[in-house]
Amino acid sequence: MRKDNRGMTLMELLVAISLGSLLFLILPTIMLVFSESVKGEKTTDWEAMVFFNLLAQEIRGAVSVEGTGNGVRIYRSDGVLITIQRQQGGTIVYQKNFEGYVPMQSEVHSFECMNVQELITCTLKRENEKTYTRTMVAVPLVWEVENE
Repeated sequence: MRKDNRGMTLMELLVAISLGSLLFLILPTIMLVFSESVKGEKTTDWEAMVFFNLLAQEIRGAVSVEGTGNGVRIYRSDGVLITIQRQQGGTIVYQKNFEGYVPMQSEVHSFECMNVQELITCTLKRENEKTYTRTMVAVPLVWEVENE
């Protein structure tokens, strides 16, 4: 047999292909398990930020805002009443004129909004004891038309 063989035997090639295939098949499962364990807290922080941004957008377009013990009522200039409140199951829902609802947050321990003059402060407490608070300005939209 020659001493300067520069290649792989068929057996070495088959072992390398089988190990590569096994790694290729297991890698997505490992990545899924890892991403689920890391995703938990970052997802809830992101969801809370998006929730408060949507709430602030509704409040900015309001004529009147009323904080309630478990949510907020937003009166818009077009006569629509927006209600965002926590229900018994721990879900925060969005309603227009008390018709239907859209779930916005789940696993919520408490959700409270309070008015202090033009400011409305909302506190969202998750079942994992993490608390988020945001203060928004509730200034009614008033359009002034100048007469020339």
